[in-house]
Amino acid sequence: MKAIKSEFQMKALMKNWLYLFVGIGLAVVVSASCSVKTSDLYEDGGLLWQVSGNGLRDTSYLLGSMHNIKGTFMDSIPGARKAFDEAEQLAVENDYLSRDSASYSFKSYLYMPADTTYEMLYHDLRQYEYVDSTLKAMQFFRYEAFKPLFWMSLLESIKGYKGLERKDIMDIYILLQGIEHKKEIVYLEETGEVDRRQERLDSLRYQAIDLPLQAYFLHESLRNFSKKEDGSRMIQAYKGQNFRLLSEIIVSERDSVPEETEMLTKERINRLDSFLDCFYRMTGSDRNHAWMSKLPGLMQKRPTLVVVGVAHLAGEEGLISLLRKEGYEVKPVIEK
Repeated sequence: MKAIKSEFQMKALMKNWLYLFVGIGLAVVVSASCSVKTSDLYEDGGLLWQVSGNGLRDTSYLLGSMHNIKGTFMDSIPGARKAFDEAEQLAVENDYLSRDSASYSFKSYLYMPADTTYEMLYHDLRQYEYVDSTLKAMQFFRYEAFKPLFWMSLLESIKGYKGLERKDIMDIYILLQGIEHKKEIVYLEETGEVDRRQERLDSLRYQAIDLPLQAYFLHESLRNFSKKEDGSRMIQAYKGQNFRLLSEIIVSERDSVPEETEMLTKERINRLDSFLDCFYRMTGSDRNHAWMSKLPGLMQKRPTLVVVGVAHLAGEEGLISLLRKEGYEVKPVIEK
């Protein structure tokens, strides 16, 4: 990893990677999680769903993406290329291409207090020495200016998108394909809306996780940084195009409660739980309902391919269920 020699370079790295990791998804796909609450909501199907009925002249489609999967995976999804070709309009979450690196602002809550050092946060000096030497080996020589959560988020985002160029990330790849094929492009959210939500969630996250716990998370993140993640259940379920299993994984991650430990005290767990409830609502169900105010009109106007994180499709507040409640017929596209 090259040394970061200027604040602008740091902003570029943060905007290109941390934005994708946290803005599109704080934990890649988990950020898109909706409130899947009961097992009877799990449904067989794949990643592509057709929408018809309720007065639609033409069939539209929902395609569930995964933000850290290569875009060419789209062509392995049965019916996806046909749906893309038939669609006159492409609707995506937001304008991924408009991210301006220089516009990323470093908020005051990102910085370490003047009277606190990293060494003070670790009871075990060996943990501090490991964090210190590892971050310096990554050429983050001035790392102590920022809180541990800043570095943990950045490192996890880099790890999540390792080996992917920005243009190859699935949602960006499909958006670029839409532009190349002269599709009408619709952004379901404005850039300002995305940035305001991101700032609000960032602020809440730093309030919910105190400095010693941030230090603990950073140490664990660094220890696991080089471990391969391709075998994760979520990625495997996605590549297997198993919508039922994806839904089950989403709800298990959404509702799991960590066991109490010396670091994860009951008070800390309660703070984290309150933050995560807010996080899943703001990044999941709130967005789905907002999009539902736009999707019927878009699909009525012209055949549309809607590409959003796959977890936005699942559950009682997912787009599949919400569209059905409005009278649309939503069925999985099954390979014949």
